[in-house]
Amino acid sequence: MKGRPAAPVAAQHKLPPSTVTCGTNTYSDTQIQAAIKKGHAHINMPIGDGNYPHDFKNGEGLPMGPGCAKRPYYEFPILTHGVYDGKDPETDRVIFKPNGHYCALITHTDAATRNGFVSCT
Repeated sequence: MKGRPAAPVAAQHKLPPSTVTCGTNTYSDTQIQAAIKKGHAHINMPIGDGNYPHDFKNGEGLPMGPGCAKRPYYEFPILTHGVYDGKDPETDRVIFKPNGHYCALITHTDAATRNGFVSCT
C-alpha cells in the first residue's frame, strides 16, 4: 500500500466501551486511539524492523469489530507505556482499517503457535 496517500483518520474509531486486556497488559481507549493515530500516520512510511504498520491477514480468523468484516487491515504495536517508536514492538497489536477505524486488539501472549495471535478481552 506504499505510494498511496493515507486516508484521513476517522473521527470516531468505534473504540471498545471499556479497557481491553492482552495477557497481563490493560489498555484504555486513549492508549488504543494513540496507537491507531501513530500507526495511521505511518501507513506510507513504515517504521521499525517489522515495518509497522503492515498488512494483517488474520490467518487465525480472529473476530473483528463492527465495520471490519473484510480486509484490508493494518497491524501496529500498542505499548503499555508510550507509543511505538520503531524499537521493541513487544507482544500486543492494534488492528485498524485504512481510514483509522478500530477493529481489534490482539496479542502473541498465550498464542498456540510462535508468532501466532489471540484476541484480547
